[in-house]
Amino acid sequence: MEGEQLTFEEFAFLNKLRRVWRGIIEADGGHCPCCHRWGKIYPRSLNETMARSMVWLAHHSAHGDWIDVPKRGPRWLVRSNQLPTLRWWGLVERHGNDDPTKRHSGLWRATERGILFAQNRLQVPKKVYTYNAEV
Repeated sequence: MEGEQLTFEEFAFLNKLRRVWRGIIEADGGHCPCCHRWGKIYPRSLNETMARSMVWLAHHSAHGDWIDVPKRGPRWLVRSNQLPTLRWWGLVERHGNDDPTKRHSGLWRATERGILFAQNRLQVPKKVYTYNAEV
């Protein structure tokens, strides 16, 4: 269909499908009527533990250093496992993994936005909405 013009009826039908799909994913989620893939919009809230984690990481990675959080992080931070969620706000980044025996490297650092947030110089929304692994 790429490069092909839609008729008015086809365009109207696609818009109707988009509206139906949007209603499904904004509610409890469901399977796409076209491809049967599961979809749902997930709300993600920023909490106090995430903010504390961000302050700790920003302090330790302020010069762009990658921090081995499982080894260097305080126990409360490692056990909370909140750093991956902070990616939705663009506050942290995870280093790639070169070891095929591990899922992740454990290395994290604050982004420029994360450092500004930790210094109370940047406000971010309390909640973000994710769909298909994107905000």
